Amino acid sequence: MRGKPEPASANVLSEHEIAELDRMSPQDQATLLLERSINHYRGANDQIAKRVAGWQGKVYIVNELGSLFSTALYSDDLRVRAAAI
Repeated sequence: MRGKPEPASANVLSEHEIAELDRMSPQDQATLLLERSINHYRGANDQIAKRVAGWQGKVYIVNELGSLFSTALYSDDLRVRAAAI
């Protein structure tokens, strides 16, 4: 049990999650992907960029997404801030 900590799993958006996104509402897609972006999952920002045009007029910054939006805006990672906007 010595040495530096290792992550439990790789921070990569899985193929399963990407396939599941297609079955989710735009609100749920935005919520999941912004949460993954905040947690630095590879592929999350690409999926946001790919899907954002389809979200226009369908996504509202309320409830969980509102909290994630605030967190993302104050992230020290500018890519996360950009993903939120």
